[in-house]
Amino acid sequence: MDDLHIKATEFTPEIAFDAKNGILTLSGDSYHDRTLEIFKPIVKWVDQFTQTTPLKEITINFKMAYYNTITSRRFLDILDLMENYEQHGGKVIINWYYTERDSDMLESGREFADDTQLKFNYKQVPEEN
Repeated sequence: MDDLHIKATEFTPEIAFDAKNGILTLSGDSYHDRTLEIFKPIVKWVDQFTQTTPLKEITINFKMAYYNTITSRRFLDILDLMENYEQHGGKVIINWYYTERDSDMLESGREFADDTQLKFNYKQVPEEN
């Protein structure tokens, strides 16, 4: 499969999926009201990738600065696909990035981990200037 790259906008995150290496990175902000139509091609791509690629390791890096409640549902759609992939023998690594002063982002990652059977790695990063 080809790589997937969607540039960030004012209201949507950057999406970068390196298909060869199995690395998906979501970064930035996501607070658009129509996340279903924005994330639909992303979820479709991830679904196709997990179904057509021989079992390998997939890493997802969540490097979000902010996202709204509607976006969290789309994240769960992606995480559900990852759970299914893992249940069928694939390996999934979830890296959840947060800054020291953003305890809400850390807590959000923990909530996603509680909602899924996936193991999350929490990675504290320095504040951006």
